[in-house]
Amino acid sequence: MANTKNQTRAMLVEDEENARSALVALLEDEGFAVRAAADGAEALLILKAWHPDVILTDIKMPRVDGLELLTLLETQLAAVPVIVMTAYGSIDDAVDAMRRGAADYITKPIALDRLLPAIQRVLTRAAAQAATGDLIGGRYRLEGKLGEGAMGAVYRTTQLELRRPAAIKMLNRGHDLPKARARLLREAKACAALHHPHAVQIYDVGEDDGRPYIVMELLDGEDLWSRMSAREGPLGVAAALSIGQQIASVLIAAHRVGLVHRDIKPENIFLERFGGAERVRILDFGAALIAEPSAHAPRLTQEGAVIGTPLYIAPEQALCRDVGPPADIYAFGCVLYEIVTGALPFAGSNIEVMAAHIQAAPSRPSERRVALPHALDRLIMEMLAKAPELRPTAADVESQLAAIAAGEGLAPAPWDLHAAPRHAAARVEGPT
Repeated sequence: MANTKNQTRAMLVEDEENARSALVALLEDEGFAVRAAADGAEALLILKAWHPDVILTDIKMPRVDGLELLTLLETQLAAVPVIVMTAYGSIDDAVDAMRRGAADYITKPIALDRLLPAIQRVLTRAAAQAATGDLIGGRYRLEGKLGEGAMGAVYRTTQLELRRPAAIKMLNRGHDLPKARARLLREAKACAALHHPHAVQIYDVGEDDGRPYIVMELLDGEDLWSRMSAREGPLGVAAALSIGQQIASVLIAAHRVGLVHRDIKPENIFLERFGGAERVRILDFGAALIAEPSAHAPRLTQEGAVIGTPLYIAPEQALCRDVGPPADIYAFGCVLYEIVTGALPFAGSNIEVMAAHIQAAPSRPSERRVALPHALDRLIMEMLAKAPELRPTAADVESQLAAIAAGEGLAPAPWDLHAAPRHAAARVEGPT
């Protein structure tokens, strides 16, 4: 007999009829109210009149596939968590889905003892988040979700007294409050210490009903990963040189004041539309390592914890060793590699990729893209050196990229990379 206690509404999107029928039966037996569709197009028709609490979708489907569905749901049902179902070993699909906003993924064949906990996880996380329309701190009205992760979400907001648009990052309820507060404070301190045109300005830090938050400027544009995904191939040498010089500029400033970002990746590199041009902004200093002057300053990460994203992680980070500026240079090298080739240095599962970062030699970018300046090919490989001391500094990278651009007859990066520090009173509008 079906469990009538569970009133959770679940949308199931699966093109294989037998698998779809079996999953519907399993979920209904657990008391879920289930609607099923054979592909994303059929699911979108159902979702016009019926809103589920959770969506489970396959990825490889005819017409609208799971990845396309995720993109469309970001604008139509952003508050509904999506779990993607992938074939065993399809780690690239899972990574792509998570980047597009999936709340979790589960590998096939689907077993109930893994599916139910996954559903519970994403529903618990969704319930802990703020909602559009909420008034935060008595002065920030939430207007829509810009993105989310395992710990919280970023929303568009307006500061009511000043009528100033902004972005607000809120951590979910249920997280260790002292650690959550410390993480956001660390991000605010990191950005405040930079005062750099390629960093993000922080407006406020606070706490609302047990949820720490940080308010920052709202940027207009897209992140580098979205740009590369839309292109479905390498962005090219000119883009690598322009974007690279701007990334190097902010890393020079960060490393100079003792900041190590520790999570440089395309999702944290924002291409801002500003004044008819475009400039790079570095996001999410929440994982940053800050050189504290006090021996009594609290450690914000546990000994042995891996900080960073496996696809871009430096060998010393993967080995849970002490990290410094060279770790950012390694991740930066991975990003440049991806910009010029359209591929990452290493692929595979998280464990396989981290093992490769530690011990495997990547193929040269020029082996994947023949028309690549030799100096750029050499620089990227130097940035990917296994030993931290063999990597160039951010200043070295910036000067070499500028020299390569000059040699290629390309215009300088569109922004003054050595502009005077931005002051808090400066008007810079725009999100993160």
